[in-house]
Amino acid sequence: MRKGNIHITVFSAMVIIAAVVIMMLSGNEQKGAATYVLHASGTGMPDRGMAQRDSSKIMVYPNPVRHTLYVTVPTRTTGVVRLEVFNSSGQPVYRADRQAGRLINIDVQTLSRGSYFLRVTDQKGNRWNTPFIRE
Repeated sequence: MRKGNIHITVFSAMVIIAAVVIMMLSGNEQKGAATYVLHASGTGMPDRGMAQRDSSKIMVYPNPVRHTLYVTVPTRTTGVVRLEVFNSSGQPVYRADRQAGRLINIDVQTLSRGSYFLRVTDQKGNRWNTPFIRE
C-alpha cells in the first residue's frame, strides 16, 4: 500500500468516527440538539458541505468556548427569545432576553470551567436545549 492510500484510509476512518459521535450525540433527538449532516464523496474526502446546520434547531459555537458563545436560533423563530444557562447541577447561572433572527452572543468568561446547558425559549413557548463546555 502506498503512503498516500494510508492517509486517505486514516482520514476516512476519522470521518466515520466523527459521524458516529455526531449520531450518538443527536441520537436522543432532544428538542434543540444541534444536528449536522456529513457529506463525503466517493474518494473518502469530504466535500464543501461537510457540516450543514439543520435550520429547525439551535446551534452554538464554538464548543468548547472560552470567551463568547454564539447562538443561532431556528429560522422560523421571531420576536424575543429567552436564553437560560444552567450548570451541571441544574442551577441557573445566566438569563437574558434577546431578539431572535440575529446571531446572539453570550459572554461566558464569568462562568467557571465545566459543562453547561443552554435553554432557548421563544414567545410561543417552544424550547430548545443544547449542551456546551466552558474551557
